[in-house]
Amino acid sequence: MIEKIQAANFQMVILDEAHYIKNSGIKRTETLLPAIKQFKRIFLLTGTPAFAKPKELFNLLSALRPDIFTKFKDFATRYCDPKVSRWSGGWDYDGASHTRELRYILQNSIMIRRLKKDVLAELPPKRRQKVEVNTDTAIVNEIKKLLGREPAEYEKALNELMNQGYGGDDELDNQLEGMKRGNRGAFLKAITECYALTGRAKLKGACEYIRDVLESVNKVLIFAHHYEILDGIEAEIQSQDVQYIRIDGNVPHQIRHERVELFQENEEVRVAILSLTACSVGLNLTAASTVIFVEVISFY
Repeated sequence: MIEKIQAANFQMVILDEAHYIKNSGIKRTETLLPAIKQFKRIFLLTGTPAFAKPKELFNLLSALRPDIFTKFKDFATRYCDPKVSRWSGGWDYDGASHTRELRYILQNSIMIRRLKKDVLAELPPKRRQKVEVNTDTAIVNEIKKLLGREPAEYEKALNELMNQGYGGDDELDNQLEGMKRGNRGAFLKAITECYALTGRAKLKGACEYIRDVLESVNKVLIFAHHYEILDGIEAEIQSQDVQYIRIDGNVPHQIRHERVELFQENEEVRVAILSLTACSVGLNLTAASTVIFVEVISFY
């Protein structure tokens, strides 16, 4: 395929999901990077952020400006805060340095960034709905016992996790960080136990709701965190004889890509069962019109 494209003598290439070439030493990068560098004009598109590691940018930058970003070592010496690895004795380039300079270069000469607010008028309206489901009384009572042993100042945070879910509240963040720093191990343990129990308590009710949704919606994304909950949802989907994909931490990256394509392109595949942590970024699942969060936070 690459040879046919090159033989066609195109003058421009557009590479979508360009973050997939950020890692060197993998077949995709080794195949695409030399090929796209031969084009006169290159557009790299991605909506996936680079998480504080400038080294993830080098392959993209070298594709766009091979005259400037020629050698990784030169780039890494300036922007990756190199240190000698305590394990291998070689150089560790996982750090970051001169980040303000790098940001200035990106924003003023290489990168065109569009924020959600810039394109909001082009997007359809998003509707959010909190759905109450039936819960397992025995498990709810177990959660109440855990809550009853905690000091009153933590009850609000725990109730937040049980009843409303988590939306990044600063006060809750501060309480959790305080638990981790001090002698609050028992409190943090109680919270994580409650988190796991809430998933179990509402699993049956969530499956009943999912069953109803599938009667009227074609493509659905279902997010959860604990494997027990993911397994329960999968068993429900199987019982409905509905085709689906599942992506969690045990699925290799190449297989994830194949499953995403299957969901996007095959109309018969109606459900994607997704891990919150494994599928938080980098997946294009725009074929779905409905997203269900059975669980909404992880402390791990």
